[in-house]
Amino acid sequence: MKNNRDNIYTSEVGELYTEYSFSAEFDISIIISVKSYGFSGGHEFCINKEVTRERIKELENMHFSLLGECTMNDSDSDSDSYIKLSFIGNELTVSGQLGGSYNSNFIKFSFTADQTLLKLLSDTLKGYVS
Repeated sequence: MKNNRDNIYTSEVGELYTEYSFSAEFDISIIISVKSYGFSGGHEFCINKEVTRERIKELENMHFSLLGECTMNDSDSDSDSYIKLSFIGNELTVSGQLGGSYNSNFIKFSFTADQTLLKLLSDTLKGYVS
């Protein structure tokens, strides 16, 4: 749902939210927010639409196989912002950094989640690039 904050995942140890910001010819801009063990932060990511489609496929493959890794990077700033989803054994880890080099505040985070996050995130991203 565009222009609304989407609650992708909530658990006792971590939360993930996305919010559609805008779309240009080749890029989308989304705000990714996390809460991890009481700390929270967010960052606006600019991601190429074709790269987003590739990440959607990676997320779908991970959801099906329960293996793999997917990293999304902000391609429009030098903030070093990223979010990484990876299976370590049978556990899905969500980690990353929001904000960074030019920001006064940033958050590095890591929390475990279940595989439902993968489907919810891929479906939300599909809505943003369509």
